[in-house]
Order: sequence, then structure tokens, then C-alpha cells
Amino acid sequence: MKRTLSWLSSVFCAAALALCIVSCTKKAPPLVVLTTGDTAPFSMRDSGGNLVGFDIELIKLVAKGMGRTVEFTCVTFEELMNKIKTKEGDVAVAGISITPEREQLFDMIPTGHTCGFVLLVPDTLAVNGLEDLSEKMIGVRTGSWQEHVAKSSWEKNMRNLFVKSFNKLSGEDIVAKLRSGELAAVVLDTDEAKYISAHNSGFKVVPLDAGTFGMGILTCKGSPHTDDIKKVMQEKKEQVDALEVKWFSAKSKN
Repeated sequence: MKRTLSWLSSVFCAAALALCIVSCTKKAPPLVVLTTGDTAPFSMRDSGGNLVGFDIELIKLVAKGMGRTVEFTCVTFEELMNKIKTKEGDVAVAGISITPEREQLFDMIPTGHTCGFVLLVPDTLAVNGLEDLSEKMIGVRTGSWQEHVAKSSWEKNMRNLFVKSFNKLSGEDIVAKLRSGELAAVVLDTDEAKYISAHNSGFKVVPLDAGTFGMGILTCKGSPHTDDIKKVMQEKKEQVDALEVKWFSAKSKN
């Protein structure tokens, strides 16, 4: 009987140890990251179809610091917000501006990068500001802060300025619509407009007096990931700063 109890005790101890080992070595699930893949230079695809850009490298760095791998899902810009609200993703990155309205709905972790609004226009047009776009059509991305400002302010306050929203508006789409004359201008973040202009001939960037915005990593309100992301961002500040230089220095735009 004693031998049986001793044997059972050994079995239970071995089983408990095995469970402990499995529990201790079990990997954390991947961080599900929603992005667009068409918002240069924050989130885009290289010639091999791989996701690259400032936000892509940044979230990989952050996830590694959290002991997580990354699982990317590409959606439209508008879907980024909706899917984070319904918790179909852990975080969203794609050159997302931090605004008071968004901070009421989401947790937003600053990346340290700031951006403004500009017009991207064909260099054959005599456009120096919104006032030169009377009777013209300008394009914006659905769900973007540019759309909000253009629809709620510019279109209402400026006579004969027309704004058209596009659910999908990649760099290739922007170039094609401007060259065909479908659009006279597109409202973009400064860095995206400069990137497209630097990689496609025949365009110019026209500054707009719309202020500047911080860019951020977006999570749902009260997300369990928010504090971890902030902590890693602080710990990896030098590496984050290096990514800023890599993607937004004058050299990187050429």
C-alpha cells in the first residue's frame, strides 16, 4: 500500500511539474495589428509585397519588447477605427492623428512624430491654397481626420469647394486620380504627400494652415495593452528615435 501511495505521489508530482513547465513556457498570443498597407511612409508594401514603414517597424519593436509576435491584418482606414471598437484587433497603426475626439473613444499612445495637413496637386496647376480650388474637386480618405476637417469646415465655409471621400485611396490611386484630372488635389498628412511627390514626378506639395497633430498607436479604451506599449516606448526611446530618423529624414524621402 505504501509503495502504491508513493508511486501515485510520484505520478502526481510529475504531472504537476509538467503542467508547470507547459504553463511557464507557453508563449503569449500574437499582437493583432490592424493597418492599411497603403499609407506611406507609415504603412505600405515594398516591391516584394511585404509591409514596411515607420509604424510597421515601430509596432514590431514594441511587440518584441512585450514578448509578443505580430499578426498584421490590412483594412481600410475607416475600418481601423470600427474594428478596434469591436475588439477585432489589439492595436491599429497607419499614420493615425491624435485628436481630442479620438482620445474620447480610444486609448492613443504617442509615437513622438508630428504631422500637418497639406495639398498634393499636379505641378501644372496654379494652386497655392484652398482658395485656388474653387469649382474643383478635392479628395480625402473616408474616416481620416482630413475628411472630418474638410467636410465639417472647409466645404461648408468655402464657396464652391467640393470634397469627395474615398474608402480606398492608396498612393497609386492618388497619383492616377490626380493625373487623370478626376481630382484637382488630395488632402494628406505632410509626410505622405512628400513621399508620394518624391517618388512620382509632376506633383507639388502645398502647405495648409491647419495646425499640427501628434501621431499615435491606437487601442480600444481601457485596453490591457496600453500601459505595456507605453512602457516599451519609454524603454526603447533610442530605437524609436532612430526609426524617426530613418523614415522622416530628408534622405529617406528621396
